[in-house]
Amino acid sequence: MITWWEIQVPDLEQGKAFYGGVFGWTFKSWMEGYDVAHDANGQMVCAIQLDEREAAGRHMHIVFSVDAYGDTLEQALAKVTEHGGTIRTPRTRIAPDMGWYATVLDPSGLSFDLSTRHPEK
Repeated sequence: MITWWEIQVPDLEQGKAFYGGVFGWTFKSWMEGYDVAHDANGQMVCAIQLDEREAAGRHMHIVFSVDAYGDTLEQALAKVTEHGGTIRTPRTRIAPDMGWYATVLDPSGLSFDLSTRHPEK
């Protein structure tokens, strides 16, 4: 299950105007160069992140919840390495009330995150 994703744009204000206009999202700054998009109900839907590289170097970052698969984060990371992937960023706290994530690479080098909302998982 995809639980989070990030859109990388070279111009943050232009990106917010475009995605806000298309989807009706509003944005709140989380940190410098990183704003969180909210839908009409005020629910967080994704983030928009400043990345000034050419389009070929940018991507949409996707986060999969290990909770949806019944795994702990460590079990999921073990499966990544067992199946030829690499752990790029080990278990890292998102925020005290938001859980943990790790960034991994698939065997071809594509990056994605795994996350858990459970502090003990």
